[in-house]
Amino acid sequence: MQNPGAAETPGFQDTNGDSMKREYPAAALMAQVTAKPEPGLFESLEDFTLTQTTPGRREWVEATHHTIALHLSKLLSGRVKYEVTGERSGQWFVWTGERWSRSGDAAAQVHAAFQRLVAGSAVVAERVVPTQRIVPYRTVKLTPETAMAKVESGELTTDGQGNYHSAKTGKPVTTEMVEDKKWAGATSNLDGTIRQLKSMWNTRVLDGDVWDEDGYLLNTPTGTVDLRTGEVRDHRSLDLITKVTNAMYDEDAEAPRFRQFMDEILPDAEVRGYVQRALGAALCGDYNEHHMICFVGVGRNGKSVLLEILADVLGSYAGHLPGQVLVERQGEAHPTELMVLDGARLVTSSETRSGQRWNTELLKKMTGGDTLRARGMHQDFRDIRPTYTLVVATNHRPDVGPGEQAFWKRYREVPFTRKFEGAQADPRLKHTIVSDESNGVLSWLLEGWKDYESNGLQEPESVTEASRNAAANASTFAVFARECFEPADGHDVTAGDVFTAWRNYRAVESDNPRERPTRSKDIGPALVGELADINITAKHLPRQGGNRPAKFVGIRFTDRALELLKTPDPYSFA
Repeated sequence: MQNPGAAETPGFQDTNGDSMKREYPAAALMAQVTAKPEPGLFESLEDFTLTQTTPGRREWVEATHHTIALHLSKLLSGRVKYEVTGERSGQWFVWTGERWSRSGDAAAQVHAAFQRLVAGSAVVAERVVPTQRIVPYRTVKLTPETAMAKVESGELTTDGQGNYHSAKTGKPVTTEMVEDKKWAGATSNLDGTIRQLKSMWNTRVLDGDVWDEDGYLLNTPTGTVDLRTGEVRDHRSLDLITKVTNAMYDEDAEAPRFRQFMDEILPDAEVRGYVQRALGAALCGDYNEHHMICFVGVGRNGKSVLLEILADVLGSYAGHLPGQVLVERQGEAHPTELMVLDGARLVTSSETRSGQRWNTELLKKMTGGDTLRARGMHQDFRDIRPTYTLVVATNHRPDVGPGEQAFWKRYREVPFTRKFEGAQADPRLKHTIVSDESNGVLSWLLEGWKDYESNGLQEPESVTEASRNAAANASTFAVFARECFEPADGHDVTAGDVFTAWRNYRAVESDNPRERPTRSKDIGPALVGELADINITAKHLPRQGGNRPAKFVGIRFTDRALELLKTPDPYSFA
């Protein structure tokens, strides 16, 4: 590139096609393109303003889509990316100075960069120095008038017979380069150059999975925190981060009202420490604790306010799933509903109504380390990596069917037993904490992460007991299994009697006459699973011929079950 303030004169070419003004385009052009961006040239596309002028920094480039795109990619390297393949292929990303943004106007910003850098649209009438940095040229025949002017300036020599030579190389010169303003202003050339720009190595992303790939990096407005070391460093476009917290990193930030709030809603110090470690661990996108955390308690106890505060602090690292996504319903969830999981660290969900059966298949996938498939509106499906921790705030324990041991292994219940009403309630508490103490709340989360790294989750007994109790009372069938069977070596019960006892029990104890299991063939795995949860081992033997009905070995009926078997069958029409 020319130095600022260098003379602006069109170049000339000798008869061998060599430029007298530059040593490219060819190998030297590639060397220019593969070089690092000039320090301080542009920190982001927002720096391309209509008022910016830099005299003399202009490159004369052959007016073809490919060569202009090569030069443009050098100027925009580290500032724009185009996803070539992957589920988000066809999208532009723009570096904002702290993260990569795929906002709806990213493509428009790239087009604007062409207009300002190539077409010179930022020039206003009163300005003598344009902002244009790339000058498209075309080669034309050298005119006698131009040639003689260059002879007088010493750039060319002449033999007096109409032949001109380079004063530097002695080679014949027959053509000159002239600025092609018409080319630069044509929409077709803008579109063609942008198409070429999409394939340039330094502005393309071949694999969409590279975004936010390092789960140990937490991006904040004041720098990127490396959770491995605790180091905070400047933002780097090479990290390929698309997310950022709302709160700033400030190791000295305090949050006295927030800490008081935590003391109020979770008075047990062990439970409070566990919650801090679990939420702090959620900052890491490579967090491998396969669990979901349920904040359970009747309303006005602070659980939802806590999650709303955390979501505001974490910014785009937080996502929210509507409660309806987590419950069973007719048909599958719309694939766009799960896109909030994409790259999130903390995913929260809200109340589910009492009596709604939870979608355990989805929840087991979300908390078991599985990759999910989802898509944005009018986009292709993409893989959603498990980078998130799921926290659900609900007034009611999960309504889960029998035989869901895999779900309960992941379930962690945190009881919220306080209630704040009347003078105790502060309707502006969330606003106060978010406005005044967001940075301190982020510091609190980072403290939790450090504690988790050093000591693990350290689940308190009260959380373990609440989780066990929830599993034991999750369904009418779970209570039936606990009340109606006891371990007994050498004993067995038939599956037919078990199903009869269950139907009679359901008729008395359940509000749902169709509560599962509803078929005798489903009773086997359901009962074995529920008994295993209370440390009773039963073996289910399927039916073998007409004289050997299905049965369960290693258990016997309790007195309650024997009474149920004497009860007339409520479904009999005899």
